Order: sequence, then C-alpha cells, then structure tokens
Amino acid sequence: MWGTCSEDAIVAAKFACVRQVNRIKLAVGDLSKVKQIVNLRGLVLAKEGLSDLTRITDGCSKFMIEVFGDSGAHTRGTEGMAAMPLDVTFEADILVELQP
Repeated sequence: MWGTCSEDAIVAAKFACVRQVNRIKLAVGDLSKVKQIVNLRGLVLAKEGLSDLTRITDGCSKFMIEVFGDSGAHTRGTEGMAAMPLDVTFEADILVELQP
C-alpha cells in the first residue's frame, strides 16, 4: 500500500495506468490498434491527508498522453472513495476506442 501523501498517490496512479496499458496490449495485441483513449475515471482512496484528488488522477492522465500522444487525450473524472479493494490507493477505469 502507498503512503498517504499526494506525491505517493500520484505515483500509484501512474502505476495503475501502466497496468492498464499492459492490459490493453494483452487484449488487442498491439497498441497501434488504439485509436483514442476516450475516457478515464480515477478512483482515489480518499484517506486523511490526501487532498486535491484530481491532481492524483493527473498522474494517470499524463502517462496516457506520454504513451499514446494526441490519441491519449481524454475526458476524465475523479471520485474519492472511502474504501478500495485490497486498500489500494488508485484504480483507473478506462474506455478505449480501437481502430476499425
């Protein structure tokens, strides 16, 4: 589990998106098949001491743009959660549009 400071949570968000990119690659075989990252929903464990939850989701959003360039730009939302499975700090729910 990550610490409770925002910087640790930002790193956790980026790692969550690294896992999502790996899942996309496993599902479609090649990341060049991704036409657009359409939407990203960040779920942040809102523990005491964490504030500015949207800044935490930025860690994931920036990573998607690093990987996919303009195709990584997306709409997004952030939700603060009172509890998360396995007490994780961040989860990402991502909607991906694929090439035809």
